[in-house]
Amino acid sequence: MSFMLYEVLKQGGIEHLRFAGEHYALAGNNILKQLWESKDRPFNQGWHVSANEMIAHLTCRAHTAETRRLLADASPNTPNRIEIIEIRDIWAFTLGDDQTLQAWWTPLMLNIRGVLHRDGVHDIPAEERRAMIHDIRDPEYSPECREFLYLLGDDRGWSWGMSGRTNAAYLEPQVRDYFREYF
Repeated sequence: MSFMLYEVLKQGGIEHLRFAGEHYALAGNNILKQLWESKDRPFNQGWHVSANEMIAHLTCRAHTAETRRLLADASPNTPNRIEIIEIRDIWAFTLGDDQTLQAWWTPLMLNIRGVLHRDGVHDIPAEERRAMIHDIRDPEYSPECREFLYLLGDDRGWSWGMSGRTNAAYLEPQVRDYFREYF
C-alpha cells in the first residue's frame, strides 16, 4: 500500500481531497512505533490511535482530521483498478517481553472506508490516472470496514508481515478479547 496525506477542501459545499505532496509510513520506525512509544510502550495489551492523532503527529500538530486525511492506495500494482481508502482508526495489540522491552509482533485492526473506487481503468493514461488519485472531488465514501494486518517486532524493525502471500494475524485469546469490543 502507498500511504498519502491529503488536504481537505470545500468548494461550493462539495468536499475535495487533494494530495498534500507527502507520503507517510505506518510500518518501520515510523508513525505506529513512534505513537506506541509515546503511549509508554504498552506490552501485552491493546492500544489505539485515531486518524486525528496520526495526522497531528505527522504534521507536528499543525493539522487535524478536519484539514487532512490519511489515504492509502490499496491496489497500487493493479493496472485495472483504482482503490483509495481512508484510514480512520487503528487498534493494536503489541505482544512482547516487558522485562527486556522487546516487542515480538503487533496485530492491527484498521478502521477504513473507501474514498475512490474504479474498475476497468487499464486504458486510462498514467498521467490521467495519477490526476484522479491526487485530486479527488466529491469522494465516494463507502461504509466503514475493518482490515487486519500485523507488524513484526523489534528484531524485524516493525516491518509489515508477509504481504501478498499469506498475511494472517493469529489472534490469541487476549488479543481477540481486545478487538471484539470494536466490532
